[in-house]
Amino acid sequence: MQSVYCPLSLRFCIALACIVLLAAPSMAFTAQSMTITVEKSGDATAVFRYTLEGFIENSIPESVLQDEVVKGLSTSSEPPEVLAFDKSGATLRMKQFATLSDTPTGTEYLTGSINFSKAEDALKQSSLSSMISADFSPQTATVTFPDGYKEEFSNVAVLPSIRHVVIDPTKHGDMMTTTAGTQYGTAMSTAEQTPAVKATPAGAAPVQSFGGDEGFPLVPVILVVIVLIAIAGAGAYYYTVIRKK
Repeated sequence: MQSVYCPLSLRFCIALACIVLLAAPSMAFTAQSMTITVEKSGDATAVFRYTLEGFIENSIPESVLQDEVVKGLSTSSEPPEVLAFDKSGATLRMKQFATLSDTPTGTEYLTGSINFSKAEDALKQSSLSSMISADFSPQTATVTFPDGYKEEFSNVAVLPSIRHVVIDPTKHGDMMTTTAGTQYGTAMSTAEQTPAVKATPAGAAPVQSFGGDEGFPLVPVILVVIVLIAIAGAGAYYYTVIRKK
């Protein structure tokens, strides 16, 4: 059997190719951003952006990547619904992302927490572990509530749970009316229990009236009585002393 001659240059090229393939960096999965919009029902729409880099970027099956991303970002017993997916990002509908409870002024939302390292571990344990080095921690993460309130985070490994109350104008208005009515009733009750006091000049003792606002002040009544007694005394003196003379 005749052996096949392989030139040195060809052998060198094959060896070099093998070295390149073995030494080539694995595909890198790097999260860029995550934007979560919470709905009134407590469900949320999440837009997750990422980049895939490396020598074998186009060799990863998109369906496999989608399964691992969805598994890693799940926050409840019901897995996220995939609305859109490609190798640059995913749009997911996350069921029951926030728990709702009534408050005197509105509705309190308590969002779920997302551990991005969980997604990294899921990817590492998959069949892609030898091909991909993953960083699921987004450079920016934003959570927006139904009233427009938002919180932003930078390069976090865990997106924390957020508590926020969305004010209901109807409840808030009723509460303000009730509070005002209570304060008015308290003020009226205090006024009814406090004797009426007439205004007096500065530095003078206040004169208390009797019989309500329509009663007579005490001091003027005493003065009138004194005057009448004086007049009566003067008349009696006139008739008993002066007329007899």
